Amino acid sequence: MTSPAIETLRNWGFSLDDEILREAEMQLKPGTDIRELDTASLLFLLGLGKYDNLTDEWEPFSHDVYIIDAEVVSIDRMYTNILTGIAAIVPDIRITGIEEDLSGMTVEMVPNEIGRLTDGKRTVSFQCNGHPYSIELVSYGDWVNEEFFSFMDQVLEQEHCPHQLLQITVYGQYVAMVYGPYELAERIYSILGPF
Repeated sequence: MTSPAIETLRNWGFSLDDEILREAEMQLKPGTDIRELDTASLLFLLGLGKYDNLTDEWEPFSHDVYIIDAEVVSIDRMYTNILTGIAAIVPDIRITGIEEDLSGMTVEMVPNEIGRLTDGKRTVSFQCNGHPYSIELVSYGDWVNEEFFSFMDQVLEQEHCPHQLLQITVYGQYVAMVYGPYELAERIYSILGPF
């Protein structure tokens, strides 16, 4: 299975076998051929992965790019799904034992000291390569707290990972993440950059 968009991503180093492409194609409208997508659409589809509304779980299509909507579908599992996505694209880590403690959250949104609406705090704990990590984050309802990405940069540094987790804001409220050389992030930004 090939097309100009598929070949472009393969030339960038993406691992796109026919099985990955068939699985991704199942997310498209019936009758749509994945080979007809342009590079931006294919990249976006691969990065979004597959979200199961019944189980509230996310699965990756790609081990090269991960894209999230910063306004998440699942508030209770938002960082669990984000960690699953990060683990899918960072081959140097293994993340296990993810726990989200929501006991510090409230049922209403109120302004915090900087004026943003918050519903309290949550704690995210997990093990990375067998080492324990934990962070307490101000909760912004269904919006991801961007401090989590800085925290993950520190985790990767402590785990001696050779690359950084690079984040690119795309399409207004989506965040595309790649792990690799800065040039890969620049290529992705060149076709998915914000409008």
